[in-house]
Amino acid sequence: MLVNKKNLEINRLIRFFSIMTLFISLVLFSPIAVATTPVYENPTEIFSTYIGGSGDELNQNTNDLAEINVAYDSAGNIIVAGRSGSDDYPIENALYNESAGNVDMVISKFSNDGQTLLFSTYFGGSQDDWATDVVVDSNDDIVVVGSSSSLDFPTVNPYQGSKKGGTLDIVLLKIDGETNEIIFSTYFGGSYSDWGYALDVDSENNIAITGSTYSTDLPLMNEIQSSNIGGVSAYISEFSPDGQTLLFSTFWGSTSNDWGVDIVYDSEDCIIISGGTMSLNFPTENAIQDSKMIGIDAIVVKVDNSNTLVFSTMVGSDGADRPYGVAVNQDDEIFVCGESNERNYGDISQTTIDKGKGNKELWVFQLTADGQNMPFMGFYGGSEDDIAYGIEIKGDYIYLAGVAQASKDFPLEKSFRDFSDGNDMVLMVLNNNFKIIYSNCFGGSGDDIGRGLCLLPNNEILLLGVSSSSDLPLSNAFMANKTGSTDYDMAIMKMFLNPELRINNPNPTISGSWEFTLLPIIGTVSFILNKKRKSI
Repeated sequence: MLVNKKNLEINRLIRFFSIMTLFISLVLFSPIAVATTPVYENPTEIFSTYIGGSGDELNQNTNDLAEINVAYDSAGNIIVAGRSGSDDYPIENALYNESAGNVDMVISKFSNDGQTLLFSTYFGGSQDDWATDVVVDSNDDIVVVGSSSSLDFPTVNPYQGSKKGGTLDIVLLKIDGETNEIIFSTYFGGSYSDWGYALDVDSENNIAITGSTYSTDLPLMNEIQSSNIGGVSAYISEFSPDGQTLLFSTFWGSTSNDWGVDIVYDSEDCIIISGGTMSLNFPTENAIQDSKMIGIDAIVVKVDNSNTLVFSTMVGSDGADRPYGVAVNQDDEIFVCGESNERNYGDISQTTIDKGKGNKELWVFQLTADGQNMPFMGFYGGSEDDIAYGIEIKGDYIYLAGVAQASKDFPLEKSFRDFSDGNDMVLMVLNNNFKIIYSNCFGGSGDDIGRGLCLLPNNEILLLGVSSSSDLPLSNAFMANKTGSTDYDMAIMKMFLNPELRINNPNPTISGSWEFTLLPIIGTVSFILNKKRKSI
């Protein structure tokens, strides 16, 4: 057999360069090599402003639950809801131009640049009324929940037209986002006091609310628990979009005090609440922790879209574990934030991060969608008390809003401000390894508390809080000066976080399963990657 030595050498070279090309391609284009993390190098403040009157926009006798929140509509307009004890709160195109009582609910809508007040109104009766949460549904209608002690709270197309009893009833209302007209406004409650703390809307604009109740006769529907067997019980209630039909309503608690604080729908329209319990025998189901610890424990409860309990669990330690916010990610995993003064949670969490330096820390934990595992628990803060009130999830990143209570050593990252002399609002972002990749403060010489946040498109963030500082460092403010002397005004900051993508691993190694074919005769290489790159 005759062999052409020249062709043989050429084929050997082709094989060699084909293999080298494959090796270099795998190294350069490995998913490990291209994985990136957004690093917020150049945060930009778009605007910050006070909003309030000469009275108080915070109930100073209540330090455990927010009485304000923020949302946005499809045009990026900003909606805030809360309470005001001021006779001169800014109004525009108002439903009610004057306060009807000592304290009224207030609802305000700003343009997306914060420069124009599009709509702002009082809403309430002759006693005290306040909003605790606000959402915008898919029609851009504004939905608000709160509480009222007024017998003459204004009702329109109500599910319950009058206050039943007790000091307070829950109130729920919806305002047309285009015409600013009331779609419905209703009481909801029993013979004793009832509080509305939080709400959310599902894919069909059904409205779910949670809070706490002393009543034994709160209206129920398709209930999981039919009686209030303790002093204060948590509840979960769901209304149709027009507010005319009660779709689901249940007590959830035991022999002591139990309450829901925040609520969210997941992608399957399941309802998840976070809250607290002091009951030794709080009802649990498929729980990651079914025994009560000392003091206050957090609770997380999930009900599916057929009104069936998925799980109910406690999360607690030997200290006080106070949850405030709850959110879900794209995989319907559940994230809860709050405050904790204890680190001893046993082996409940698969990963625990402790970046706190003081007694009470900003606290966050993650549960799988079925509630059976806790992938992460973290503590973040300085040497003083720090609290997270609000939480949102975007992609793999956790956004937290809260307060650093005079913690000058609170961990800041890429912050464009330093801490002031008082308590400051804080905004913190954690990555999927639970590392702080951004942390900023916002405050003056007084008391400044971050209460809520929302994530807008294009990497914009709204932070809402309350401030007693007369020297907040404001930018492009609608209201540049605080109107009262010692009271609290609401404060809003909108900022842009510009993520710069960085390679996570500049010195990667090849891993995974690779399928390839060498064709030495024509000197080409083809291969199929069995892994997908993770989207950023």
